[in-house]
Amino acid sequence: MATQATRGLRYSGDGIVEEFYDSNIKEANTQSFVQGDLVTVTPGTGTVAIFAADGIHIGGIALTNATNVSSGNVAIRIQKILPGEYYIANVYNGGSATTTAITQLGKCYGLVKVSAGVWAVDTNLSTITSCNVQVVGFVYGPDIDSSGAPYNKALGDTAGEVYIKFMTTDGTASQMLDFGGF
Repeated sequence: MATQATRGLRYSGDGIVEEFYDSNIKEANTQSFVQGDLVTVTPGTGTVAIFAADGIHIGGIALTNATNVSSGNVAIRIQKILPGEYYIANVYNGGSATTTAITQLGKCYGLVKVSAGVWAVDTNLSTITSCNVQVVGFVYGPDIDSSGAPYNKALGDTAGEVYIKFMTTDGTASQMLDFGGF
């Protein structure tokens, strides 16, 4: 089996990805997230901060780097995560790449930050309190590895890619993720 490149979360659908920019959605004070990082939106204030705890609603994916301002709350752009959308992510166990397995199908897992702007499914986090995503399928087919050589993605690949959907904090399929009333 092959080792797949870790690419971070990406939208898997063929629909239009909704970019969300509103002057009321602002970066929380002293944030250091980068493009591609998962973010949460604080209800009521509409401020955006990097996702930090499993079991918390994920509002979206940052489309720009944080400005790291200490006050003023700069308006930012995020990609909203909406119900019914599927994303592609690599599979890790804690901080290390792990293989995809048929036993992962249908299970809920947490997420792990692999590097700046790169997140993966974390099979080490599998309790209902850490359930952020559910594995709904596996990514198969031709690709190019990091050296430029062609290979076929397959079940059992290290850092294999899976289709996921985001879940609510109680482990049910997301109906509407929290955008702080916006």
